Amino acid sequence: MIRVVEFLKNGFDTFFDIIRGIGSVLYSLITVLGKCVSFMGTVIGHLPLYVSVPVGFLVIVCVLYKILGREGQD
Repeated sequence: MIRVVEFLKNGFDTFFDIIRGIGSVLYSLITVLGKCVSFMGTVIGHLPLYVSVPVGFLVIVCVLYKILGREGQD
């Protein structure tokens, strides 16, 4: 009976360790993505206006095409 309880306890501990690990990875990913967006904002802010406006427009068009699912379908 004690072995069954220990087995279940170890199984749940392993499961919760996996969940904590996945949560940690997702938190790190979100943190890195936030820093990347901040960095890109700084880089784009240093570009001249005649470069940053067309690039911003192209990024918006590319995102819209991706969302609408119209990227090069044959």
